[in-house]
Amino acid sequence: MHEAPEVGRFRATLIGNADTSAGWRYRKAREFPWDARNVESAKSLRRLYAALNELPPGNELWSRYAAVWATASDDDCQRLAEIEHEMLHAYGFSFRGASGSAERFLSELVSALERGSAGLSPAARVN
Repeated sequence: MHEAPEVGRFRATLIGNADTSAGWRYRKAREFPWDARNVESAKSLRRLYAALNELPPGNELWSRYAAVWATASDDDCQRLAEIEHEMLHAYGFSFRGASGSAERFLSELVSALERGSAGLSPAARVN
């Protein structure tokens, strides 16, 4: 099954963001060597990066993910980016920890983005 070009673009962005977040966590581990959570989070994010790469592009979660971003206004994109950033930076670090699978993470992320987009730009959604 071929992925739509738009889905592929959004998919590649999320995968890249996971890799970038892992690098950020490794830098934090050097800055705060006494806090093992940074290293564990970085390792979890690298595993997430690899698992997201392996998650089939035809998975319906990728389509839902792309749809949220594709239909968001410029103003909405800022809030959606904050939600995604928070989830990636907390992955494997916070009390909640890593979800254990790319599909579960993507499902949780898509749900959070859908909830976040539902409350954005109400005037645009009335028309």
